[in-house]
Amino acid sequence: MATVSTEGLIAALNYYNANRVAPWQMCLYHTSHVLIAADVLATYDALETTYPGYARQALLAAAGAVNDGFGNAFAAFGVYTFTTTGVSAETVYGMYIRDVALGVLIGAVQFTSPVDMTGSGNQCIVTLSDTMLPA
Repeated sequence: MATVSTEGLIAALNYYNANRVAPWQMCLYHTSHVLIAADVLATYDALETTYPGYARQALLAAAGAVNDGFGNAFAAFGVYTFTTTGVSAETVYGMYIRDVALGVLIGAVQFTSPVDMTGSGNQCIVTLSDTMLPA
């Protein structure tokens, strides 16, 4: 099991939380990839993982701010758990978010360490949060 927290998509998540005009999905990719500004949805869809039991997950709106004890608040966008249902040869290197209606890439993050998804029951847990500094 691996847990990855990222704040790299803060602006996009804030926009989604404020507007939610189209469904967004979180997806995983299984090839190490250097993220570049020219990346598009097709870049990541071509790298999308296919281990047994994999399914894209609908992105949820933020659940509200939680204080971290250091004077910062976090808008919790949720914890997304991806679990294998069989043996595979895949390792997950990162996640990306896609706009379902528009068919565009919202953003992507490569994990600091790859996540082993080769065994049945292995999990990749992604926690999305938005840091809000105190006023």
